[in-house]
Amino acid sequence: MKAELHAIHVLPDQKGKGIGKDLFEIVKVTLIEQKYTNMILSVFEDNPATKFYEKLGGKFLDTRTVEYGGKQSIERLYGWNLS
Repeated sequence: MKAELHAIHVLPDQKGKGIGKDLFEIVKVTLIEQKYTNMILSVFEDNPATKFYEKLGGKFLDTRTVEYGGKQSIERLYGWNLS
């Protein structure tokens, strides 16, 4: 089974404290317990979080163009094998 992690948001003054990593790991463990085998997420290409997800083992899969509020943006897709 496949899952998608939609977003992790950490308040700016709380970044760099490991909160995002802890949240990510909780989601990952929960998905494994629920028998999911793969997880993907997307992040805007210009978002510094791309490096965060790469450090967490995310494999770059592809890019896609999306539209939000009439503006087109590019997202990077990352994937994890959970099995």
